[in-house]
Amino acid sequence: KMFNAESNTHINCYTNKTYYYINVGSGFGKRISAFVQPTAAANQQINTFHDYKFHEKDEYNLAFLGRRWFGDRFDIENTKTFTFNMPDLVTTQPVNLKVYVAAVSPVVSTMELIVNGNSVTGINMPANSDRVLATQGSYIGDVNVNTNEIEVTLNYNNQGNPSAVAYVDYISVEAERLLNFNGKQFQFTNKNVAIASGIGQYNISNASDVSEVWDVSDIYNVTNFVPTEPANNLTFKANLGEAKTYVAVTSKDYFTPSYDRNTTVVNQNIKGTIFNDANGNFKDIDYLIVAPANMVSQAERLAEINRGQYNLNVKVLSLEQIYTEFSTGNQDVGAIRNVVKYIYDNASAPANRIKYLCLLGDASFDYKDRINNNTNIVPSWYSYNSFSLTDSFVSDDFYGMMDDTEGNMNTSNKLDIAVGRILAKTPQQAKEMVDKVASYYTKESFGAWRNNFVLVSDDVDKDWEGILQETTDEIGNLVSNEKSFINSVKIHTDAYQQESSAGGDRYPQVNTAFVNAVDNGALVVNYFGHGGEDG
Repeated sequence: KMFNAESNTHINCYTNKTYYYINVGSGFGKRISAFVQPTAAANQQINTFHDYKFHEKDEYNLAFLGRRWFGDRFDIENTKTFTFNMPDLVTTQPVNLKVYVAAVSPVVSTMELIVNGNSVTGINMPANSDRVLATQGSYIGDVNVNTNEIEVTLNYNNQGNPSAVAYVDYISVEAERLLNFNGKQFQFTNKNVAIASGIGQYNISNASDVSEVWDVSDIYNVTNFVPTEPANNLTFKANLGEAKTYVAVTSKDYFTPSYDRNTTVVNQNIKGTIFNDANGNFKDIDYLIVAPANMVSQAERLAEINRGQYNLNVKVLSLEQIYTEFSTGNQDVGAIRNVVKYIYDNASAPANRIKYLCLLGDASFDYKDRINNNTNIVPSWYSYNSFSLTDSFVSDDFYGMMDDTEGNMNTSNKLDIAVGRILAKTPQQAKEMVDKVASYYTKESFGAWRNNFVLVSDDVDKDWEGILQETTDEIGNLVSNEKSFINSVKIHTDAYQQESSAGGDRYPQVNTAFVNAVDNGALVVNYFGHGGEDG
């Protein structure tokens, strides 16, 4: 676990495990080499390091939107204390504290921040609105403490509203400690050396059990320093100007990696074989289908349909194959995008690049299956903004943005290939949907219905929701202008009578119009509006 600035989290949002591949062969494997110390005298002594600790739990997605998760619910119990132990704390230096909290509340509420019994501040969180289903507050600042134990207490004030609930995103503490070995291996970095020049000497006290020091600044090229003999004060030198990361290692406290249930990795080579045709010759790829292993047979059926109908070179990859080669076996949306980008970048010519991607399988905001009946089969990209009905979103466009500078999903990113998804939750549903695709190409399916483009817009309860109808009209007009043979059928909910019932407001005539449009047949049915965010 380490901090990720893009997602403002310490916890990987896709997986709770990290895998390393170990290959046993006849050649010489990579080894840790000795790091070279400067020979000149040190001009700066380094006796401290900056330690970083955090508290974070991912248990609640407050609005069932986006990738942010929270923990430590404040409802009946409105006060919680979190303790951070910092041995050998340098009490003359302030402690940097970050606290991120959120609330689901119809009124403005406050989280009081207390450190070691002293009130620091009140973190205000605005009330929810029609468009924002939760709000957040934060504190980032320095506090002074004089003990090794740092107690962070949060006291939630719901302003007397019992329906108001608060949560903790994370709490982090960064403090300066003495470089004193306490019997356990530990990682250390001194941030101040980044702005210094010359040569620094690191001094670790109480270090008789330190067997070596690793430089892990470059995790792919780790180096080490092994003292010639045990010493209570261990010293080594390094060039200043870069805040390097070290680990003080003792043979009495090695970490032991755990084994997964299936430790065997089947050899594969997507990069070396994906462009091969049946004869082993290079052939550009037009269309890629990605599916979980239990739906690959249906993906192959879909591929065969597109080969026959459009003479496309279609390849199928399982999620498991992609994760094995592009993310060391872990679920990761970046792995899926990277395999698509590899195919895109390695085409024989720009004109021959991949053009289509199909994701066969449903998706969910819960990547880790914490909710019941979850449908995270082929993951999609979810926004960091996780509270807003207008600014929070989910999109598969991420997989189709192929430029080197794209992928952060800002408004300047553009699709380079077409991306679609078949929302199958089970292999049986996948079969039924591919059956429908196959049926589309039979003579019995020909008819005027193929010219119908049905557009449905949600009703407008707030002024800002007018964009739902406006965008629906724009899409319909654009399609009709570009393809004059297409019949745009618009069903604007607000054009029909709204009826009130015990179950809420209803539009029975809209239901009838929608069912009739589907029964009559349509090439496309497009809905623009809300999707039941209340469940």
